[in-house]
Amino acid sequence: MLKLNTSISSQINRSMVLSVIHRNPLISRALIAEQTGLDRSAITHILKELLERQLVEEVEEGKASARGGRRPVHLRVRHSARSLIAVEIGIEELNLAITDLAGTVLDRLTFRVKRRDDPMKLLFRAIEAARDTNPARFEQVIAIAVSCPGIIEHENGWILLNLYHNWRHINIKDPLEERFGKPVFLENDANAAALAEWSHHEAQGSGFDSLMYLMIRGRGTGPDLPLGIGGAFVQNGRLWHGSHHCSGEIAPAIVRRFTRILRERDLMDMVSTPDGQNALTLLMKAVEKGDRKATDAMIAISDVVGRFLAELAAFMDPDAIVICIIPPENSAPFTEALERDFRKHYGVAGLGRVRFVEAARQAEAALEGLVALTLEHVFIRDRTRPSLLFA
Repeated sequence: MLKLNTSISSQINRSMVLSVIHRNPLISRALIAEQTGLDRSAITHILKELLERQLVEEVEEGKASARGGRRPVHLRVRHSARSLIAVEIGIEELNLAITDLAGTVLDRLTFRVKRRDDPMKLLFRAIEAARDTNPARFEQVIAIAVSCPGIIEHENGWILLNLYHNWRHINIKDPLEERFGKPVFLENDANAAALAEWSHHEAQGSGFDSLMYLMIRGRGTGPDLPLGIGGAFVQNGRLWHGSHHCSGEIAPAIVRRFTRILRERDLMDMVSTPDGQNALTLLMKAVEKGDRKATDAMIAISDVVGRFLAELAAFMDPDAIVICIIPPENSAPFTEALERDFRKHYGVAGLGRVRFVEAARQAEAALEGLVALTLEHVFIRDRTRPSLLFA
């Protein structure tokens, strides 16, 4: 039987102690030993290192014993000890956030994105700006996470295909790691947003075992594909990427139908104006004003998406379906129509009791999901790998 390398075993033990403290703020040494299965001497040695590195801190809480002396000493993670960078490359904007280890945003930067911009130039400029804005904080950064629409090979950090920007086979991970000396993670934007939604509901105590997520995003007005759509599937907090990195890539199946519907109703001119407005916003505003053609288009699009969701739900049988429409303004009639059409078709296709839930996280979802994804590599859940802090 092969023995675990001593160095790796030590890294994993430290990782487990840190994760237990993270999940149980103000925990005692005795409970740490109980939950990790490590003996008291190992706990003492590991905590000495964590305290010296200022990753955890001691807090006196409660009453002293009847004999006097110190109050009970508990431990908690110092979330300000290190930082993360999350970067969302969107359709028209790049949003960057620096957070602490609790996910609290410390700095935020936004940059305009033009169609077919070089993604590496965009990322270099944004991350260098973050570094130059606060060099001391950048030194504390332990990882960089990036999200982007399209087909993403997350394990090795490649954008395989982004149709809107015409990005194909671009290695994101290696150039960023070489330039900044930090581990880099890459994820699809809908996947990241779905993970944020799952984490939110878990924290609220209303979590789902499985979650099917749909993001409908209005694009800047232009001659083609005025609406973008992407999906994701989360099972017990884990994303399902598929065998070919294409899980959730449903746009080819239905976006062209959107465009056909808009053309049939002579609405393409409305969503193709060159003034930079969001195409979905224009359509929803027209619906709000009572424009009959726009309302008919919304109803037809809703029926397409509702039927598609019903068929997927009948096959996957998730606990819940979460719909995120970006931007959310004026979108209530669309969301209501989607649920109505989903129920109509699911009543025929499905036998389960799927919950239909409006997204709790909206425009910030992808950034929040990137932070949650990165923290999974900091506060590990099992003994299979060490934390980023010790690897």
